[in-house]
Amino acid sequence: TCEDIVGLPCGHCLCKSDYKRMGGIVRAFNEDDHQNRGECDDDVIVTVKRAGKKEVNGTYKKDCNRYTRSARYDGKDVEYSIEKRVVNGKKMWVLCCRSEDQGKEDPVDFYRATVNETCEYPSSVKWVSSLIGSGPAPRSEVSYFGG
Repeated sequence: TCEDIVGLPCGHCLCKSDYKRMGGIVRAFNEDDHQNRGECDDDVIVTVKRAGKKEVNGTYKKDCNRYTRSARYDGKDVEYSIEKRVVNGKKMWVLCCRSEDQGKEDPVDFYRATVNETCEYPSSVKWVSSLIGSGPAPRSEVSYFGG
């Protein structure tokens, strides 16, 4: 059986052990050893899992300064994203969604985590619920091919 899975850029999932055998590298967000691979690595994905708000779980692709995926929320097609923002004077990672018809309205925020300035990824972060999010907070992993 496979307990740990890795989301691939195509949206499919593999067992972590199979992914590593194929040359993939997985970095859990709670690891201390980080690697800055640059601001726009197309081969980087983030897998979000075990969130109390199930809609945020899934595979997010690197899109320059944020990670995104398309899905549905509240009956609408939306773009979920993990992005950096300044919240109350602090740099935060925010896991949120917005729909095309939302216009200039603020996105729906689910979870937040303090940015680790030494890493371009939301690494070594502790997610906490925002107004809409619910416990438990998500777990996340960064994956990419190459080394």
